[in-house]
Amino acid sequence: MHEFKFSNSMYERLFKHNIMPLFICDKKGEIIAYNKKFKKLYGKKATLKNKNFSEIFKPESKEEKQKFSLIEFGFFEESDAHDLIFNTIKGEKRYVRLWIDAKFDEDLSLAAVEDYTDKRKLELKLTKQNLKLKELKDELEDFNKNLEKKVDKRTKEVKQANKQIKILLERKNQFINELAHDLRTPLTPITYLIESIKEDINNKEMLKDIQIIENNTNYLKNLVEDILKLARIDNNKVEFNFEGANIYDVVQNVIINNQVTFNKLKIRTENKISKKTPEVYIDKLKITEVLENLVMNSTKFMKKGGKLTFSTKKKDNFIIVSVKDDGIGIDKKHLQKIFHEFYKADSSRHHKGSGLGLSICKRIIEKHGGKIWAESKGKGKGTAIKFTIKLLKSIRKSEMKKQKPNNTDIDKKYVNKLKKLKEKLKKN
Repeated sequence: MHEFKFSNSMYERLFKHNIMPLFICDKKGEIIAYNKKFKKLYGKKATLKNKNFSEIFKPESKEEKQKFSLIEFGFFEESDAHDLIFNTIKGEKRYVRLWIDAKFDEDLSLAAVEDYTDKRKLELKLTKQNLKLKELKDELEDFNKNLEKKVDKRTKEVKQANKQIKILLERKNQFINELAHDLRTPLTPITYLIESIKEDINNKEMLKDIQIIENNTNYLKNLVEDILKLARIDNNKVEFNFEGANIYDVVQNVIINNQVTFNKLKIRTENKISKKTPEVYIDKLKITEVLENLVMNSTKFMKKGGKLTFSTKKKDNFIIVSVKDDGIGIDKKHLQKIFHEFYKADSSRHHKGSGLGLSICKRIIEKHGGKIWAESKGKGKGTAIKFTIKLLKSIRKSEMKKQKPNNTDIDKKYVNKLKKLKEKLKKN
């Protein structure tokens, strides 16, 4: 190593005791002097004698490589900074920034070294993470694009399927409606003929046979009527006459109307509904029909001496009406299905009926803007059928006008229907 002496002792002290690693090199890049900090950075036990700084400093990038070739030939610019890789004696790679003062001396250059390894490693780590995030972002964007395409495709498929289902349902309703009409046409004269035949026959055995025919005819007639009723509701051909009503009175009238049946089956009834219950907005005839259906349904599956309880509960803008029996109950897995057309919960419920009563109830309640459901703790623990109807005070005047039908038009329709029925009877 060439000997180097400072011309000023103060400069020498500043060089030796500086907090930054410093070294002095000649134009060939040979290190001729360095301070303690630089020695510590490279390795305390190592010697830098005859070392060229190009042996321990390596360019980190192509740009720095080009700069570095200039440094080797001694072409420096004042205070020019270079990001380099510094290799310690132990082979440890450190990231440093090198400042070179080419005008330090006529043939010498002064260099200061900043060790920013931790910062650089963090930068590289963040760069790597950013690249990974960019890759993930690109993947996510591609996934979203593909997902959007799939969703659009599925949406179109669902719309097409719904369209087909709607067409099929319309055809089904049309078929059922036509079938029911075709069945009802011969049933009317058969019903009247049975009555005429019964009047002319005195033989008890034959009367029993005629009675069987009559019972089955009536069953078929009721089934046809229920099918037509369901079809009319689904096709919005049933008029609803909404008005304010006291639900206590509606329920009490149903109890009175069925008192003969209750007495026959020794069924006790309890109307827990308060007379002061707020008025509801309903079609009284339709809600009466719902209650009649529920009463008839309950009595089919109750033992003699059972109890039927009617109650209400206010919830938000609705009244929940409950018809609870202590009959055979329903298994939980059947609770949601009993409102489906022709559904039978199990063999123990094989009773004569159209299987459409609860379906009709569901349609009527839905037309009232409410819901209907069944509750039961299981077989042998009774059943409660509950439904919601709107409170009168929750209905706006505009909605009332919209839902209120023209009674004159309804009367005309019924008059026309009666005329057609009379004409058919005359022909038969």
